[in-house]
Amino acid sequence: MPRTSSILTRGILAAALCAAATMPVCAQQSPGPGERQFAAPPTADAGADDKSKSPVITSLAISADGKLLATAGDDQVVRLWSMTDGKVRNVIAAHRDWVRTVAFSPDGTTLATGGDDHLVKLWDVETGKLKKEMADATRPVYCLKYSPDGSQLVSVGFEPGMRVYDGRDGKLLRNAGCPCSDMRAVAFNPNGNQLACAGRNGKLRLMDVAGVSPPKDVLQAHLRRIRALSFAPDGTLLASASEDGRVKIWDPTEGKEVREFRAGASKVLSLLFYAPNRLATGGSDNVIRLWDASTGEQIRALTGHTGSVSALACDAAGTMIVSGGFDTTIRVWPVIEHPKSDATANNRQLEIGAQRN
Repeated sequence: MPRTSSILTRGILAAALCAAATMPVCAQQSPGPGERQFAAPPTADAGADDKSKSPVITSLAISADGKLLATAGDDQVVRLWSMTDGKVRNVIAAHRDWVRTVAFSPDGTTLATGGDDHLVKLWDVETGKLKKEMADATRPVYCLKYSPDGSQLVSVGFEPGMRVYDGRDGKLLRNAGCPCSDMRAVAFNPNGNQLACAGRNGKLRLMDVAGVSPPKDVLQAHLRRIRALSFAPDGTLLASASEDGRVKIWDPTEGKEVREFRAGASKVLSLLFYAPNRLATGGSDNVIRLWDASTGEQIRALTGHTGSVSALACDAAGTMIVSGGFDTTIRVWPVIEHPKSDATANNRQLEIGAQRN
C-alpha cells in the first residue's frame, strides 16, 4: 500500500486529501490567502485507461464511527482514508468503469460500491477483499443506500427499476418500480420504514418499505432532474435538490411541499441534512452553501472548490462536512456557522497532502 504523510493544522475550515508517496507530489492550484490546494492523485496503481489523469470525485461516504472516509470517481478506484491522520488505508481497484456510488454498512464492516460497469460489489472494509458481486443491473448503477439497521441495500441507476438486496449477504430480495428510467437518488428515513427515490423526470416517489401502503408520487416535484435526497435526522422532513437550481422541503408523510428556495444560480448536484433544520448543498457553481431549512435562509457559503461540488457527506454528529468535486479535490469542513456575509472559507484549513519520503 502506498505510504502517505500528512500536514495537520488545527483550527481549520477546509482540507484537500491527496496522493501517496509513490505518486508525484500534487500540483498546487492558484491558492487563496493562506490556502494550499491539492489535486487528487493520478491513478498509478489501478485499471483506469489514463493513469496520468487525476480522478473526478463523484461519491463520498463516512463510516458510522467517523474513522474512515471512502472516495470514488472516474478512475475506477475506491480509496479508504483515515479521518484521524489523513493517510490512505487502502486502494481498491473496484470496477471496470466509473465508480458512481459508495456506501458503508451501518456496522462499518462492509463497503458497497456501484458503477457504470452495471455491477454492485460488497467489500470487506478491513481487508479490502471482495465479498460479493451482484450483476443484476443492465445499466449503470448510480446510487446505493443501506437501511439504518443494515438489513437492506437499495440500488438505483439508469433503468426504471429499484433493486433491494439483503444488506448482509447481497442476496436479491425484490425489485420495485421507480418513477423514471434514469434514477439518481434514493434515501431511507431514520426509522427505516420509508424510502424516497427520484431521477431525471423530476418526479418524487415515497414508498412504504413494508409494502403496506401504496407509493405516493409527487408528479412535478422539480422541473428538471432530481440529483439528491436527504431525510432530516428526526425523519419529519425530506429535502430534494435538482438541476433546476431549487431545493424543496417536504412532509414525507403526506408528500406535501413545505418550503422551496433557490440554492444559488446553478444546478444543485449534492445535498444533505447535517443537523436538525440544517442543510448543505453543493452546486455547479463550485460553492457549498449551508441553509436554515426552517426558513430557507442561507447561513454560510464555503468556497475553495474550482469545479462542481458533486458529492457531500457528514459525520454522525453533524460537526464535519466532507465535499468532493470535479476539481479532483476532497475537502473537510468543520461546521462553523457564521453570518452569510462572511462567505469565504479560504483562510484557515487542514491540509492533508503527500510528500516524498
